[in-house]
Amino acid sequence: MNFRLPVHYETGTYLPTTHKQDTATHISDQIHEWRRRRRLINFDIVNHLLTERFTKLFVAPISHDIAMGGCVTEEQAIACARYLDLVYSKSITLYELLLDAP
Repeated sequence: MNFRLPVHYETGTYLPTTHKQDTATHISDQIHEWRRRRRLINFDIVNHLLTERFTKLFVAPISHDIAMGGCVTEEQAIACARYLDLVYSKSITLYELLLDAP
C-alpha cells in the first residue's frame, strides 16, 4: 500500500507576491514572513525583482521610506526595513503608520 502526503511545493513567484502588510503587522513580522515564504521558492529570482517586491509589500509610507534608502539588493532592503523598524519603534511614528499595531 502506498501513501502520499498532501504536500504541495510552490515553484513560482506566487508566494512572495501574495502577502501585503496590514496596519496591525509590525515591520519585523513582515520581514520574518517574507523570509519564510522566500525559502519555499526552489529557483533563483533576479535580485532587483526581489528587492522591488519586498519594498512593495509594506504599507505605502514604509514602502516609500525603504525605496528612498537606495537599496540594490534584497538584503540591503531587509537591512533598511530593520533599521526603519528600530527608528519607528523608538518614536511615535510606528503607531501613526500602523494604526492597529499592538
